[in-house]
Amino acid sequence: MEEKSLTPTTTYEEILKQASQQKSFIFKFSRAYPAYIILLLMIMLSIGGWYVVGQKVNSDRSAAFDKATTSIMNRLEFKYRNDYQVLQSMRSLYDNYVQVVRDVFELYGTIPTRTYTSILAILYVPRVYQNELENYILYVRSQGYYEYSINPPGNRDVYYLVEYVVPLENNMHRSGWDLATNDIIKIAIEKAKNNNMVTATEIFEIRSPDTTGFFLISPVYDRDAIAKGNQNLNEIFQGVIALEIDAKTFFETALGTGVATDTSIIFQCIDINKSGDTTIVFESENAFLLETNFVPLLTDTRILNIADREILVKFYSIPNFGGVLQSLLPIITFILGLLISVGFSAFILSIISSRARAIDLAERMTRSQRRILESSNDIIAVLTLDGIWKSMNPACKKIFGLSPQEMIGKKFDEILIYEDEKQNFYRIIDQPKEEYTERIDTQISVNGEIKWISWSLTVSKNDGYIYCIGRDITSEKLAEEEAALRNRQNQLAEQMAREVSEFKTFFMLKLSHQFRNLLTSLMGYLQLLSQKVYDSDEERDNFVELAVQSSEELFTFVSDINEIALGSSDAGKIDLSFINLSRFIEHIQENFLKYKGKEIKFEIIDGKEASFVADSGYLSQSFIELVDALMDGSNSNEVKINAQENPYEAATELQLLVPATSRSIKMVDIYNENQNNLINTLKYDKKDILLKIALTASNIRMMNGNMKIDALGEKDGIIVQITLPLNKPVE
Repeated sequence: MEEKSLTPTTTYEEILKQASQQKSFIFKFSRAYPAYIILLLMIMLSIGGWYVVGQKVNSDRSAAFDKATTSIMNRLEFKYRNDYQVLQSMRSLYDNYVQVVRDVFELYGTIPTRTYTSILAILYVPRVYQNELENYILYVRSQGYYEYSINPPGNRDVYYLVEYVVPLENNMHRSGWDLATNDIIKIAIEKAKNNNMVTATEIFEIRSPDTTGFFLISPVYDRDAIAKGNQNLNEIFQGVIALEIDAKTFFETALGTGVATDTSIIFQCIDINKSGDTTIVFESENAFLLETNFVPLLTDTRILNIADREILVKFYSIPNFGGVLQSLLPIITFILGLLISVGFSAFILSIISSRARAIDLAERMTRSQRRILESSNDIIAVLTLDGIWKSMNPACKKIFGLSPQEMIGKKFDEILIYEDEKQNFYRIIDQPKEEYTERIDTQISVNGEIKWISWSLTVSKNDGYIYCIGRDITSEKLAEEEAALRNRQNQLAEQMAREVSEFKTFFMLKLSHQFRNLLTSLMGYLQLLSQKVYDSDEERDNFVELAVQSSEELFTFVSDINEIALGSSDAGKIDLSFINLSRFIEHIQENFLKYKGKEIKFEIIDGKEASFVADSGYLSQSFIELVDALMDGSNSNEVKINAQENPYEAATELQLLVPATSRSIKMVDIYNENQNNLINTLKYDKKDILLKIALTASNIRMMNGNMKIDALGEKDGIIVQITLPLNKPVE
């Protein structure tokens, strides 16, 4: 679509037209293309939603399937660990005892066989050579197995004969059974012996006619031979501990009554024998579903490790795994997305049509109000978000002294005098809100005349413009400043009068003190002379007596002056005391945050233990007001302090380095240039900086001190030098 660029104009009407960018014909593609673009984007989002929901459905299915398979595997592994612990517990008997007799073996083996129904028998099977066979049978029969015999009979070089069996009442046929006659069991025994490890047989028919299971086998070695360092496993091998486990009962007790997730999957436990043939040793009750030729949505194969053997556990999802609705969710999402896309596009078309009609109405209203705009005494203008004048009514000629054509293209901050007002303007337009209105008062200079303008700024990020109205409030501001100036002048005059009174009082006290010292000495000497007995002329004694009387009268007169000075002074309001600098600065820092809401860092560079004489209340208030005024608008919050006691001059010198601004530097220069005319110079005061400098200096002089202040520059700051007495004055 062809767009018209916004060109500088002097009419508010044209700015509104360009900001709207709307036309009345909306059914042409060039006019209604936003609706079509939105429709295309919404269709693409619908396709994306289809894909995302499909991925989410697949993810949820996979998570549910993994949860079910993991649950089954955890229970099978837990069951195996229990049987393994039983085997190792029985094996530990032979590791801890020199000889394990029948009673001990049956005692330790009875509880596990009763607890775990899958364990058919716990066997101890020693290795017996042909030449040891006769003595071995006699030994076993001596333990109570009176009918013990080899089964099956026969002559063999090595026998693996069952010596102990628990429980005996159910396994009498196992007593004397030679495990070496079964190739499957013999292979597992030999592997356990040669590798010192727990082994397991394949799952086979361990008892007739239909009991399938497996043996867990752990080797037993001669503990004394091991202690002597014999590491030949074949030589120190004594026999094995074997668990005979019913496979079906093993799996059934492992899975228990089942959990809810078990019904959502099909599983089969498969054993692979030494020939590589696979046998399904256990399967879930719903395994018959696999015969219906349905294709499982999800499959997985896990491995159950039983000693050194691996049982394959295959998992399949059941038909309609996750539900039919879940399968249809991606398609439902896509259809809903299409419906929403069409409806939203139609809504956009409706808005375009409505807005076009609204703009036509606004244009007619604008034309009817144009006369009001042109004749207004207030500035009505438009700025870009960069602060550049875009449009302005003729009122600018009266206020700025420039025509609208001369103002357009210039920046708003060019008419402002003070830097902080410029920063405040850009702070307003940089706010993250989309549309808001704020009011500010600024000062401008027109042909050397200062004017106050009150601005109402409406920032519209959507339109890309700032709509503003400016009203000349110079007369109101001048009246306010005049009243404020009189108040400040009165405040400073009162402070100076009080300072003069304090100075007079201090002077009179000091004069009285000196006179009293001198007269006291004179009177003492005269009294001595008057009491001495002279043999000279009586007239001399008369003159001495008269001098004593005159001195007494002068002393009385000076004492009366002292009493009058004390009675008429405000000196009692100043309470001078010794102050430690470190504790004083801590107090200042706390009060600064309390009364000014600012956290200022006062850093004493030198002289932390310095002390001086002052009124703590007056001095702390003066410090806070002075530093707050000088630092107003500064980016720094650090004040550095140096202190030095000068006992020769009986004074302590404090030096404060305060961050400065251009305004505070200007006020310091005015203060130094107009020391004798401060009341009249308050008309130049900004933010009461000049007033607070003067009040602080006066307070310090009232405490018999002195203050100097100099501006070093915006980078270097302002240095304040304060001298206070080191000793308390004589009362």
